[in-house]
Amino acid sequence: MAKKNVRRTSNVIQPAHAEEVGNEPAVASSSTRSPWLWGALAALFFIAVCVALYGRTLDYPMVFDDEMYLRNNPLAGKAESFGYLGHLHEFANRPAQLGLDPDLATNFIMRPVAYATFYLNYWFDGFTPRWYRALNILLHATNVILIAGLTGLLLRRLNVNRHSRWFISFTAALLFAVHPLATESVTYIIQRFASLSTAFYLGCLWMYFAADDATSRRQQVLRRAGATMLLLLGMLTKESTITAPVIAVLIDVVLIRTSLGKAMKRALPLLLCLPVIPGFMLLVAWAQSPDNFGLMAAIHLANLKEQPWDHSHYFITQLTVVLHYLRMLVWPTGQNIDPEWPLYHHVFQGPVLRAIAIFSALLGAAWWIMRRNGRQPQHRVPLVFLLWFFICLFPSSGAVPLPDLVAEHRSYMASIGFFIVVAWALNWVREQFMEHEFLLHLAPVAASVSILGLGLATWNRNDVWSTKLSLWQDTAAKSPGKYRVWANLGVAHYERKEHEEALRCTEKAVEMEPLFARGQLNRFALLNALKRHPDAIQAIEKTVAAIPQFGHSVDIQYQYAIALINVGREHEGAGWLKRVVTTQPEHLYAHIALGAFYQSTNQPTAALECFRKALRLQPQHPKLPSIIQQLEQKDSLAAQ
Repeated sequence: MAKKNVRRTSNVIQPAHAEEVGNEPAVASSSTRSPWLWGALAALFFIAVCVALYGRTLDYPMVFDDEMYLRNNPLAGKAESFGYLGHLHEFANRPAQLGLDPDLATNFIMRPVAYATFYLNYWFDGFTPRWYRALNILLHATNVILIAGLTGLLLRRLNVNRHSRWFISFTAALLFAVHPLATESVTYIIQRFASLSTAFYLGCLWMYFAADDATSRRQQVLRRAGATMLLLLGMLTKESTITAPVIAVLIDVVLIRTSLGKAMKRALPLLLCLPVIPGFMLLVAWAQSPDNFGLMAAIHLANLKEQPWDHSHYFITQLTVVLHYLRMLVWPTGQNIDPEWPLYHHVFQGPVLRAIAIFSALLGAAWWIMRRNGRQPQHRVPLVFLLWFFICLFPSSGAVPLPDLVAEHRSYMASIGFFIVVAWALNWVREQFMEHEFLLHLAPVAASVSILGLGLATWNRNDVWSTKLSLWQDTAAKSPGKYRVWANLGVAHYERKEHEEALRCTEKAVEMEPLFARGQLNRFALLNALKRHPDAIQAIEKTVAAIPQFGHSVDIQYQYAIALINVGREHEGAGWLKRVVTTQPEHLYAHIALGAFYQSTNQPTAALECFRKALRLQPQHPKLPSIIQQLEQKDSLAAQ
């Protein structure tokens, strides 16, 4: 039989053709391992990049909310706090009863998984920043690896050729790794909320779509169950994780072209998790204010307490804020931990209209690209991942009014979509010039230059975080109209024992906002620290007369007592100290000051009682044990 018309194909590999159509050819066993090897090398490279950029920040100090939500938080660092469901009402209201921000409890209840990681850090090495940041850096590197893995997985599902898959996934991941907008989610310890939730978010999506490649039904079920578990962990880390089921359905329907019904059915376990976050919000709202319990109370749970944002104004303003995030991703200048931002009241204001026009143009262009190149599935990428950017921002930039109009860490998870679109665009340019030797490397060179430039910007931005003083000096230069910026700059000067400069900054803060309780307290404390006790008494009495609610603050009462004692009105000051320890038995310094009063007035038994109470509150106090020992010896000799 003639065989000249028969082609042997079973043992023939055509790599070029396979790349064109997007099929991966069968290869020998030694080559099968090469993608895993390259993947492992890429992961090590990503980790090295993250460590190189952020490793030097390990011993930078805790700042701003690190102090409020961790070091000075009475709920953090205590294992019993995680049993809050057993005494929810008491737990939810404890910070307010102590004169602290109620959001300390709200934040803990809503984000127990993140606080569990903070507790592990505390158990390991107290509040030393080093290991908190080491975990933050590890999480950032994990997110970079997951971006590359998820992007490569999805592009393989679209039959995109290997070179394009690697270019897009590697470029997107590296842009994310080095972009300075991530510094607030890595260097800023408390914003582990953003990096940890993103790790769960990406892990959830990777396992969800990797389930389709499972080799058995059991493996598929396990991967889907793992995706659901990661989603729940993410939801209990940060509320923006609620968008993951929506993104899963979006990718399935628009990118992979699964029918909506099938995609919804497949995502049902994820979709059933959606009520978790609203449920927790309702629970906290009920615990903190049973009389005002309802949906609106839950939505405004984290809103400003004294002058809450109008929801419609907040939403309109967030259109301009989202454009700001987008601009920062393109050109990251003017980074600021506490920016000033105007509140907009209607959509016909210029900046709002500009934002709407730009968003419409971007989404319209992405839709046009997808429709014009319908036969090429990779051209669906821009629309899907632009929508990723907007959807991820919606919880914080639309759905729920938050106290701060702008915060860089909110763009961390959303930025992934932007970087994937940028990487896709660079790859498109690369493919256009495949046959032009002179322009062949234009896209890789552009990507490399951008990555190096962004890495340098991240390095410089981390310089700003190196001390509290440098951070708040930078912020005050950019936000001179925000009173809490000046208050924090004052604290930074105080910690450097620059008391006069600290007082100047603090007085500027309370001049801007007389109702700023923490600023007023710091002013009184600084006057006492400068031995200006008569001025402290006068300032406290004048402020309390003008703003009577400040008179109920045990911390202000304590400063008043200290000032009175130091001007010779010891018994009057002691009376205020007794009031402080009665109202707040955990007030360490009031017990010590009262003990010192009793000691100076020759009442050793009463002094001993106060010092012992103080030592129980702070067993590691450096001076109390010796003071107590001396008093006990004196008391013993007197008894003999």
